[in-house]
Amino acid sequence: MRTFIVAICIVISHFAGAKDYTINLLESVQSEQQKKSVEQFFTVLYQPLGIQPKFVYYPSTRGLKLVGQGVLDAEASRFPVVAKQYPNLMQVPESLGEFHSGLFCLSEQSCRMGKEAAIALEAGFESASQYCKKNQLDCRKETQVSNITKLVDEKWVDAALLQTMFATQVVCSSKHTEFHVKLFPELRSSSYHYVHKSHKSLVMALAKSVKEIKLSDQYQNNGQVWVSRLEACGKTIHLVR
Repeated sequence: MRTFIVAICIVISHFAGAKDYTINLLESVQSEQQKKSVEQFFTVLYQPLGIQPKFVYYPSTRGLKLVGQGVLDAEASRFPVVAKQYPNLMQVPESLGEFHSGLFCLSEQSCRMGKEAAIALEAGFESASQYCKKNQLDCRKETQVSNITKLVDEKWVDAALLQTMFATQVVCSSKHTEFHVKLFPELRSSSYHYVHKSHKSLVMALAKSVKEIKLSDQYQNNGQVWVSRLEACGKTIHLVR
């Protein structure tokens, strides 16, 4: 315990009077409520270290490159399969939570079409893009979330491949009230916080902070609450087994 307290003191003294500490969040976090929630989480996360982070929102690949180059200090949340492509990123070894991804369709039949389905996904969703390529799925990348909603609404695609934590952006803005969802176990993954290697001294203190937040009453695993969030915006969700 004494060793850990000394380490925290060193970290705090190191950052006292230092330049701004900036965390990149995915540009796909668009709603003000989601931004407020995510920023609050990371503000609490860094509080024991005496760091008041600032937040920026960049597209997926650009944000990772900027953190990898040391222009930004940290990446809020990434899956290891994506982060490992950037050797200058250091993982905080305590997961932020388990997240799910899957097809969001207007009918059960559309969710079961397999390789015959036309699927829309966000351009920055790199692990899904790799999944599509590996399984020879007809996936079409879109740079704007609003375009995905329109494609689904007008039935120009059969499904949208979405991360459940960001599904509200597509589903809640849709004119349809019922959605069928087929989750892909292969895309289930734990997400982690990453810092640039120059902040190696922060890693273990951040891991302890994540663990303490997860033990608190305020913590909710986004992998478990996505259905209730969609129901809160008036949608009915049917899981396809």
